[in-house]
Amino acid sequence: MTSQSSERLRVLVVDDEAPARQRIVDLLRKDAQIETVLEAGDGLAAVEAIEREALDLVFLDVQ
Repeated sequence: MTSQSSERLRVLVVDDEAPARQRIVDLLRKDAQIETVLEAGDGLAAVEAIEREALDLVFLDVQ
């Protein structure tokens, strides 16, 4: 995707702490360049979402 593209991003947020995940999701949903924000609470759910969806970006908490 180029910076001149009008396509909006499809994003996945992965974090096992629901409050932290929700804060990131809330921020992303306010951005006009973001089309879809999906959530996953663990690695298995993240892998399933990645296999199922055509995503542009994944925010992954690894700690």
